[in-house]
Amino acid sequence: MIIMDSKAYKSSNRFVFLLDLRDKLYKAPKPLLLILSLLFIGCIGYVDFITGPEYAFSLFYLIPIAFICWIRGRLFGLIAAVCAAAAWYAADMASNNEYSHQFVMIWNTLVRFTFFIIVGNLICTVNTMFRRFQSEARLDFLTGLVNVRYFYDILENEINRFKRYKQSFSIAYVDIDNFKKVNDLLGHLQGNLLLKNIAQALSASVRSSDTLARVGGDEFVLLLINSDENQAKSALGKIIKNISVVIKRNKWPVSLSVGVVTYKKLPDSPDEVIKIADDLMYDVKAAGKNNIYYKTVD
Repeated sequence: MIIMDSKAYKSSNRFVFLLDLRDKLYKAPKPLLLILSLLFIGCIGYVDFITGPEYAFSLFYLIPIAFICWIRGRLFGLIAAVCAAAAWYAADMASNNEYSHQFVMIWNTLVRFTFFIIVGNLICTVNTMFRRFQSEARLDFLTGLVNVRYFYDILENEINRFKRYKQSFSIAYVDIDNFKKVNDLLGHLQGNLLLKNIAQALSASVRSSDTLARVGGDEFVLLLINSDENQAKSALGKIIKNISVVIKRNKWPVSLSVGVVTYKKLPDSPDEVIKIADDLMYDVKAAGKNNIYYKTVD
């Protein structure tokens, strides 16, 4: 069983909060975000106009440009850059600033527009890298399932929900019996293929509201929200049936040992929530493997 260090968990929890905040902004209506950004640009242009040429405001135009590039990408960033350059140009014209040649103002506008485009493009590139890091921070690289760090965050949210609504939830701890034999006899490539196939079978058998995570080499944890023991038994029956088909089709010499715990009363910590299910799974192994044990904590 994997137990996360408390400092690592808190750090991960803060990072996931930032990722979730970004996701919520990303799901906001595109026109609304663009309109807000353009209104911000208009406000900066107005302040630019009333303060006159003595104060430079080019840097402040980058705030809405960077925001819209980060949330909506290059196309919306280009629109924001055009509007920012136009706002600066309009503020400059309205101020009746005198230049040695009329082309100077056009040149300055083009330079600022190019600067906005370069910065916006850099923001979009950083965002692409950030999203890749986001995926790596949340998902297991082999199976594509939620990893242990992100699972702890989801479990913490479910515990908080339980404290508020008092709705039970279940944890299923799944271990692949004889997995080492597959690696030893068939090789690690077949072992990885087995893990991927079982992960796919597990994913296909759970509700979209539930969370499935790979927490060890051949260990998986399933969080079934708002479920009692009967509902957990129904869900695990479907899961085991689907996985058995995959195992028989590939003639893998493995089975599953599963411990399923339904919580009507909370343990002291997320670690303890998982440990109880993990211990129950090891009881299955000690009794001969290839079985499911159920337990209710109330």
